[in-house]
Amino acid sequence: MTKRRRSAFKRCDHAVFRRFHEMYPDGETLCDEVVALFPDLPFGQGLVTSYMHNGQHGAASYPWLMERTRPVRSTDPDVVALKEELRRLGYKLCTSRRRRRAKR
Repeated sequence: MTKRRRSAFKRCDHAVFRRFHEMYPDGETLCDEVVALFPDLPFGQGLVTSYMHNGQHGAASYPWLMERTRPVRSTDPDVVALKEELRRLGYKLCTSRRRRRAKR
């Protein structure tokens, strides 16, 4: 692929999808929603950009969310819907289960 062709492609927006699953003490579900984390899009002061259907864009602490959420399959209907919503907003998504390591 030539330099010219490579520059024509938009870079990929790396996303990590996780599911909140917090419970009230009486066993009722408090939150059962999918969040998209964008570890390569800083939001400021050590935070990354996140997106949820209800909350839209916001700041997130990547380590905090990784501890308090669980992985979710890319075939999950909630993830599929959130991916479609993000694509409509102009994101070109590539997904993984964790943040990519920095290249040395």
